[in-house]
Amino acid sequence: MEESLLVESGVKRRRRSLEEKRKIVELTLRPGASVARVAQQHLVNANQVFKWRNLYRRGLLTETNGGNNQLLAVRIAEEGAGALYPASSPGTIHIELPRGRIRIEGSGDRRVLELILGYLLR
Repeated sequence: MEESLLVESGVKRRRRSLEEKRKIVELTLRPGASVARVAQQHLVNANQVFKWRNLYRRGLLTETNGGNNQLLAVRIAEEGAGALYPASSPGTIHIELPRGRIRIEGSGDRRVLELILGYLLR
């Protein structure tokens, strides 16, 4: 991995690649892991690792999604064989995210849906 240093006012700072940041964050997500210990092992300030964890949870710590734009994968399942869910009434939406599932029947309230998705995408 290529190491890059940034020098500002006489202080050397190591620039981490997104892959490196993801690996460090994933180490902190293991059961029993300590953010402080992982940060110390990788010579990173623990507060910085917490910021990276927040970006990771929001899906913003990726090569293709380093900005604020978020795209969600969408799959439309036909009723019958191979459908993810049993046949349901028209106007039903099923959304699966890493932090939870949403099933909306009938006409959903846009504001409520925005709040729920905003929470789950954090």
